[in-house]
Amino acid sequence: MNESETVQKAYADELEQDAEDAMIETLEENMLSEDLQRKLLSKERKLLEAENRIIALENENTLLREKVTAAEKKT
Repeated sequence: MNESETVQKAYADELEQDAEDAMIETLEENMLSEDLQRKLLSKERKLLEAENRIIALENENTLLREKVTAAEKKT
């Protein structure tokens, strides 16, 4: 192998390594993105559950206030 071929081979090897590194980086980013999406969905579910619990407690509070008001009117 002459010097020109050696240089070309080294350059091709470097390009191949760069391509591999880019693919690995893309895969890592996709994995991170998927992990973040799962975490976001989990947080959104918990937030929705908390909002539903707040609504239920507010409804219960309203009902209890109405009962207290009705009881006060009787006395």
